[in-house]
Amino acid sequence: MTRSQVILYTVHDNGPGTPLNAIAAIKPDGRDYREIAHSRNGFLLPSSSYATQTYLAPNHRRLALYDRLGQTGSDWELVLYDIETTRPQLIERTVLRFGVAGLGFSPDGRRFAYTTYDSRRNEATLFVVDEQGRELFSLPAAVYAGFFPDNRRVLIIQTDSDGLFDALAWVDTQTGEQGRLTRLSESSGWVRPLISPDGQQIYFYADNELLVISATGGAARRVYEFESQRSATFFALGSSSLMIYDQFNNNDNVGELRLVNPADNRPVRIDRDVNLLSLTNSHVGETAVDVSADGSLVAYLGDTPGNLALYVTGSDGRNRRRISSGNAWMTFAFSPDGRRIAFIEGRAANQPGNLYVADVDGGNRTRLDVDVWSFRFAPNGRTLVYSKVSGLNRNRPESELYTIRPDGEQRELILEAQRGLVGLLAWTK
Repeated sequence: MTRSQVILYTVHDNGPGTPLNAIAAIKPDGRDYREIAHSRNGFLLPSSSYATQTYLAPNHRRLALYDRLGQTGSDWELVLYDIETTRPQLIERTVLRFGVAGLGFSPDGRRFAYTTYDSRRNEATLFVVDEQGRELFSLPAAVYAGFFPDNRRVLIIQTDSDGLFDALAWVDTQTGEQGRLTRLSESSGWVRPLISPDGQQIYFYADNELLVISATGGAARRVYEFESQRSATFFALGSSSLMIYDQFNNNDNVGELRLVNPADNRPVRIDRDVNLLSLTNSHVGETAVDVSADGSLVAYLGDTPGNLALYVTGSDGRNRRRISSGNAWMTFAFSPDGRRIAFIEGRAANQPGNLYVADVDGGNRTRLDVDVWSFRFAPNGRTLVYSKVSGLNRNRPESELYTIRPDGEQRELILEAQRGLVGLLAWTK
C-alpha cells in the first residue's frame, strides 16, 4: 500500500463507548482496503482506559497499540504495526504488576520509545526500539517524556531509589551520553514535560505552576500559575504555540484557554468559557482546539455542554466570530491553507451530525452531507474524506466512506457500508 491512504478507526458494533474492533487502511480512490489491527477477543482498546491510546507515527508508516488480552485487564501487550505491510511486531508483554507508560514515536517515525514500570519494585525502565521493533537502547530509572527534533535524543524523567521523580534530563540513544536539565522538587508529583516543536524549550509542571527551561538546561522560569487542579497543556497539531487550559471556576467541562507564544512565553487569554470535554471524551483522533497553519487563528468550543458553539479568533484573542452554536457535540479542523474550517454539527449526543465547510469569517457556509461521524482533510486541502453512519440509534451502526470537495462537488463513495462505527485517524501525505 502506498503512503496515499486513509486510516480508519472502527468502534466495535454498538457505537460510542464500546471497544474498538479493528483499524484498517484504504486508498483515497477506494482501492486496496487492508485491515491493520484486529481484536482477537473483542477487547481491543476499551475507550475508558488511558492505556488504550493509539499512537500514529508522524510519517504515518507505523502504528502502536496497547492491547488488552483478556477481560480482567491484568494482561496487556504493546504492539507496533507496519501500516504498509500490516505486519505486527510484538514489543512488550506486561503481566499483573507491570505497566507501560510514557510512549511515543520519534519525529521521523523510525524509532519508538516506551517505559515499563514494576510497581512492586518501584522500578522504571526506558526502552527505545527501531521501526521493526528491535531494541536499540534501554536505560533504568528513567521515564520517557518525548523525542527531540533530532530523532535521537530523548527527554526523560529520572527517578530516585524510591521510584519518585527526581530530575529532567536527556539521553542520546546512539552514544548513551546523558545531560541533566533541572532537578525536580519533591512536591512535583505531576510533571508532564512538553518539548517545543523547535526543540529549544521544555515546559513542565511543578505543583500548581507551569515552568519553562531552555533545552540546554539552566534556571526554570514561571510561565503560568494554575487556579485549579483540572488543567491541560498541549501543542495543537502543527502549532508552535503552547495551549494552556485551566478550569478556574471548578466546572467539570468549562475553563480558561490561553496561548503561549514561544518567543516571549507570555500567556495570552483566548477565552474564559472554553469546553475541552473532548480531550477526555473525544471522537478518535480529534482535538478540542485547532490552530491554523500560519498560527494566526485559533478554533475552539465555547459555552456549556448541550449548547456547544464553535468559535474562531485571532491568536491574540481578538476578533472572535461564532461559526456554529446549539450543538451537543462537535468536531472541527482548519483546512491546510487556513482559509476554511470544516466542522460537524452534532445536535444530539452520540448521534451523527451534519458536515459543513465555511470560510473562517463564518461566511460562505456549505453543507456537504448529513449523518456524518468523522472527517479528515486531504494534505492538499482540495478534498475531504468522511464517514456516513446509519443504524446508530438501533445500536447496529453501519458506516460508509466518501470523498468530496470543500465546495460540495465530486462526491464519491470509496467504501461501501460495513458493520461498525468508523472514525478517521489521518489522510497521509
